[in-house]
Amino acid sequence: MSDKDPNKAKDRQYDFKFVIVLLLILAYILKITLSFPMSGSYGGVDNQWYVSPALFPLILLSALFLCCSALFFSALKGNGAKNFFSLPHWFGDKNNQHTKDRWLIIALLIVYVYILIPSTDFYLATTIFVASLTSIFYLQLNNCRKWVITVNCLLVISLVSIRTILKEDPSIGILDINDLENSILYCDISTSVALLILLGWQIKDGFSSHRTKLIYTGIAVIVVPLILVMMFSFLLYVPMPVEYGKVISFLNWLIYEQLGL
Repeated sequence: MSDKDPNKAKDRQYDFKFVIVLLLILAYILKITLSFPMSGSYGGVDNQWYVSPALFPLILLSALFLCCSALFFSALKGNGAKNFFSLPHWFGDKNNQHTKDRWLIIALLIVYVYILIPSTDFYLATTIFVASLTSIFYLQLNNCRKWVITVNCLLVISLVSIRTILKEDPSIGILDINDLENSILYCDISTSVALLILLGWQIKDGFSSHRTKLIYTGIAVIVVPLILVMMFSFLLYVPMPVEYGKVISFLNWLIYEQLGL
């Protein structure tokens, strides 16, 4: 395969974009790492540079910078900088359904990680995310994308509004973990309503033609996240992002107080 192969040329262009984004992220992480103490005296004990918490991140960053530099020059040599400023080349063809779905998945992931998980019970957050994906890519119901986008947008507006109205500490950002019980309660209620809407719509539209798929979807949406929460909380003892969510609180009550495990 020669350098004039159009597929290889396109790969070099994607490599160039990828390495530029990665270098920017590494530069940001390096800035944070350099803020760690390299040496000093704490409680009368002198710490040396080789026990600094910044040492291991710096080693990893050096290796990643080296790899990125190699990829950067390789991509540059293969004419990877071509179309760098072309927006369609960055975001894809806006008329292509695969491109739209790719960005929809990215948007749902961003909502899940940065809005749902810090705001509401982890189980509820995960069920909404899984129900959204199964509606579009497994059940493929009528107007599924429109429904999923509408429900998620309304939920995001609701959660952000609740957190903004009930925020007591101005220094707590919207991406921070929510630790106010009232706020968590209302966020859990909002997420539960959104989940019921999604599940009700799935059953209504899919009951006549997708009964088997609906059973598998119910297992994926309701049962699998519950198993994950049980494993993380009671087997691996991993704290949930929102510790006072209603589902995890109920499970704690059930496991520790009622079953005495």
